[in-house]
Amino acid sequence: FVLVPLSFILIFLLVGFIQGKKINFILAAIPIGIGFHLEIAGSVAFLLFYSLIGFWAIYKKQLGFKFFVGGFLALSLFFIPHLISELKSGFSQTYSLLREFKQPEGAFSNIQFLTFTKYLLGQISQITFSHNQVVGNFLFLAFILEMVSELKKGKKLNKFVKNFSFLTLVLILITWIFFGSNNGWRDWQTVYVYPLNLVSTLLLLSQLKRSVYLLFLTVIFLSQGIVFMDRYRQSLVVSNDPSILANEIGAVDWVYGESGGRGFNVYSYVPPAVDYPYQYLFW
Repeated sequence: FVLVPLSFILIFLLVGFIQGKKINFILAAIPIGIGFHLEIAGSVAFLLFYSLIGFWAIYKKQLGFKFFVGGFLALSLFFIPHLISELKSGFSQTYSLLREFKQPEGAFSNIQFLTFTKYLLGQISQITFSHNQVVGNFLFLAFILEMVSELKKGKKLNKFVKNFSFLTLVLILITWIFFGSNNGWRDWQTVYVYPLNLVSTLLLLSQLKRSVYLLFLTVIFLSQGIVFMDRYRQSLVVSNDPSILANEIGAVDWVYGESGGRGFNVYSYVPPAVDYPYQYLFW
């Protein structure tokens, strides 16, 4: 899920931009441009977020028109391969997108704010306590109240922590508006939400008084550790789930055994629609 590291690179560059490095606004176009070659829907949210930050910076007089245009010119370079592909295919992807707007059951025929809001609440609860959403959301609320209390007492946030958390919040808000406004959302398109949320929460926790910070940190890491152990253990045991690594390796071993040293076509065994893991495991 390359959107995850791209989202962090994007946030880091924009943090630097807010702190005075204007060239970072142009550089921030790079992870967005790369994203459009990997996961277009998620990258649309990145683009809307980038545009909003640009307009906000112009309004605040933190960004000149030259750098603003430079950022979008840099971004446009990444669309050249898309344009060449469209010209060669008779604009097939463009027509597919237009159909989604026009068809009664298309991606833009309905909204799903309620579904996506439930997803985001679930993501929040998993940060603090992965095993129970009610407990997780309660702990997260307790953390927010403690943070508000500290700020009211005059607590000053570290500048990086403040900007990172602010940008993460804006990106998640834009993501909620964009994916809630249509019914085309799939969870892998917003895979960046959870890790950004987790890191932002840990950074904000580090600003609390030490005893509270260590208490929350212990709960979070114990919760995450148990989940990770369960997930990794599942991947090592053969089961009825065809996506488990142990099963995929077993399938590859069987194919090589059946071939008896002779050449074979991978696609004789693997449906092309689910071939991604096997592209790595066979070779």
